[in-house]
Amino acid sequence: MVMEIESLKCFVVLSDKKRFTEAAYECNMSQSTLSKKIKKMENELGVQLFNRTMHETVLTVEGEKFYKYAKSILKMYDCALVELQPNTIRLGCMSVLSPYHIPKMLRDFSLSHQNLEFHIKESNARYAIDHIDDFDFVLIRTDLLENHSDYVICPLIDDELCLVVSSLNPLSKKSEIKLSDIKDEAFIFPEKGSGGYEIFYEACTQAGFEPNIAVEMPHTSTMFSFVEENVGISLSFKKVYQEFENSNIKMIPLKDDLHYPIALVYKKGKILHPIKKEFIEYCKEYY
Repeated sequence: MVMEIESLKCFVVLSDKKRFTEAAYECNMSQSTLSKKIKKMENELGVQLFNRTMHETVLTVEGEKFYKYAKSILKMYDCALVELQPNTIRLGCMSVLSPYHIPKMLRDFSLSHQNLEFHIKESNARYAIDHIDDFDFVLIRTDLLENHSDYVICPLIDDELCLVVSSLNPLSKKSEIKLSDIKDEAFIFPEKGSGGYEIFYEACTQAGFEPNIAVEMPHTSTMFSFVEENVGISLSFKKVYQEFENSNIKMIPLKDDLHYPIALVYKKGKILHPIKKEFIEYCKEYY
């Protein structure tokens, strides 16, 4: 009998989520694939691990016993990785790195630590959060975390929401504006799951309206090119805007004064090698 670490992780996720749809999403696989993995485990162990109902999937008595062992094995596996990969830092990042000088920060830390390797996965915010167990740390806007009590959060950077419009747009004449004043405008948004989409949409709804989204684009540069042509207006973060600033677009501060900090985040209870603890302190001092 050979049981894979991935299968144990899937078992633990399903035990915690109690629903195949949510567990499959977090495990980044289809429900049928997850179901086959669980069934294979049950066959290998010779016991039923879950009672399946229409509404949820709950552990059997045998499943509860196995859950304790699975958690212990996964913790030991993490400890082994810490011992075997002391000079590797696995970092999950949201897709906008450059405006916050993150590459420079990583380079500077590497220069003072010989043989250190960063394994970086740049992705949308949803992926980084859903796969946080695959990383030592993720760099994420803290507003996107659902249960702050599950994480250790080290705030690094503060950024502020702003409006970006074409220099041809009459709004470009304004020195500042309230979100509620632009409720009838067409918006250029990042794609769903990016993190930016969710933050921008929530900001609009808190201001009392649902945004009229004309276009969704995966990249900030493409979004701003649509803004340049006055197809619509866009929300952004000030530091991100400064990275793409040009004479054809204009940034307008929002009177709403909305701030969204970026933090280095990891799961509570995670075992950290001394070099990773040092990296946390370095990041705090750097910013």
